[in-house]
Amino acid sequence: MAESARPRVPVGIWAGWDFPVQFVGEGIQRVLGMLVEGAAESGRVTFHIALRPVNVASGLAMLRGLRAREGDSWVLHVIEDAGDAPPPTSYPLMGGLPHDLPPGAKRLLAMPDRRIASGLFVAGLAATPLFMLRALLRPAWRFAWTHGLRLSVATLRDPVTAAPEIAVGVRHLPGGRRLAQALLAWSAERQRDRTPTPQASTSSTPDWRIRSLEPGVPAGWLCLLPNLIIPPSIPGRRFVMLPDAVMLDFTSAWNPADLAPGGTWPSWFSAVSRNLAVADAVLTISAHVARNHVVGHLGVDATKLRIVPVPASDLAVALPFLAADRRRTPATRHEAAVMLRRHAAARDWTYLADFPLEHVDYIAVSTQERPNKNLSLLIEALRLIVQERSGGLKLLLTTHVVDDPTTPCFRLHGLLRRHGLELDVVSLPRLPNRELAALFHAAAVTVLPSMFEGGDVPLTFSESVGLGTPSLMARGPHTEEMLEQFPDLAPFVFDPYDAGALAELITQSIAARDAVLDTQLAVYATMRRRGWAQAAEEYATVVTGVPLAPVRRLSPADA
Repeated sequence: MAESARPRVPVGIWAGWDFPVQFVGEGIQRVLGMLVEGAAESGRVTFHIALRPVNVASGLAMLRGLRAREGDSWVLHVIEDAGDAPPPTSYPLMGGLPHDLPPGAKRLLAMPDRRIASGLFVAGLAATPLFMLRALLRPAWRFAWTHGLRLSVATLRDPVTAAPEIAVGVRHLPGGRRLAQALLAWSAERQRDRTPTPQASTSSTPDWRIRSLEPGVPAGWLCLLPNLIIPPSIPGRRFVMLPDAVMLDFTSAWNPADLAPGGTWPSWFSAVSRNLAVADAVLTISAHVARNHVVGHLGVDATKLRIVPVPASDLAVALPFLAADRRRTPATRHEAAVMLRRHAAARDWTYLADFPLEHVDYIAVSTQERPNKNLSLLIEALRLIVQERSGGLKLLLTTHVVDDPTTPCFRLHGLLRRHGLELDVVSLPRLPNRELAALFHAAAVTVLPSMFEGGDVPLTFSESVGLGTPSLMARGPHTEEMLEQFPDLAPFVFDPYDAGALAELITQSIAARDAVLDTQLAVYATMRRRGWAQAAEEYATVVTGVPLAPVRRLSPADA
């Protein structure tokens, strides 16, 4: 870290979430921490970070835990006098899930336990023949469902969303490439028609102030999410970061209420349209988002776009026992397992508190649940390995395992229950960086099954490989862009619709773990030539106009 005494360029970061944010292992909040550490390494940038009062305590805790000095690399400011703030327009997460007991549960609670036990005993006896028949028919049904019925049902329900998946299969048939291209074009056009129309905001403009700012410092603000409104009362130029607009590509998997007039997504588009209209420039982290979402769907002038990809991340500092070559040894694996067990005990995760993680191969996954994350494919691949190939493998993921009957993508708990995988798939949500690094290091392999990511190289890949663990990624526009730069990673990219192929790749990669890691570490070394110090300088260049580092633009051909 190179904290320098020379003058630094002040850059405003508008992080005005009006709801509590956990600055631990969550998307754009993690990027904020890495940018601040990049500013410390660069020595040329100071980030002035503006937070609402609800997030000051958690934001300070995160910032003071970084390898960066307060006052040099970062300064925290409080957004005051919120007034009539607009309603939250954040991504819908786990909030809003029903917590009240259903009427059936209330009736059962009123009955004696003995009566319930007798009833369940009789029901179990009566259902035994049905369970036996189900067990006999399950393999045939699963094969038929996987190889056509599922897609057929999805096509009836929503042909627009199902068309790209059909095109994947059709293009491999003789003469099918032209039909596949036609289906993709038709689907894209229909998706464009479905894009919610931005609604005029009925909320009054909030009168927010930041009393701790000096006049004219900073001269410009980078808004971390495109729906976070910067009111006119805050002086300075505006720059908007748009990581992605994933709801455009996965419309049918959201809660219908979120898509209805007045719902989350129309409100989101309204706020985004307002911000983009006044932005001096729009930043994205990949060319495919810039091309397809920002220009193609949101209609932003391509000349306003700047592309600042997410650099390779390095969590090695979180594990002081990690060897210089970053490779796992029995001793370092044990140390990582001890860290995870201590964390599990502190959070009352009884199943993991004494689990022998250093002696069990497991897949590690760090992601939130979204329609594009494709976690059901990974769970099916695990089921194939464990139940049909007698493999001893666990899946540890940082995702909340929940069911929400109103949102199609929140079905993980029911899926695990149906497949009998509740003890093979373990959730470890909100892991701090130190424990996340331990999770990756002790894993046999990490997997990112996502069909779409905003960046060009998944953050999980660099974090995992930098900690000595191979990583596998699903094919999508993000990995296609990655392979243009790093073609040596092609053997580790899998079809996001083929669970059997993923199961085979996982098994082969674990068996040849050292050889896979050799290849990926060589690529990782190339990735690290551009680090977070350069990314911080690129952000500063866009916001201030001071030419600290060259910034990529969308090429005329892409536009």
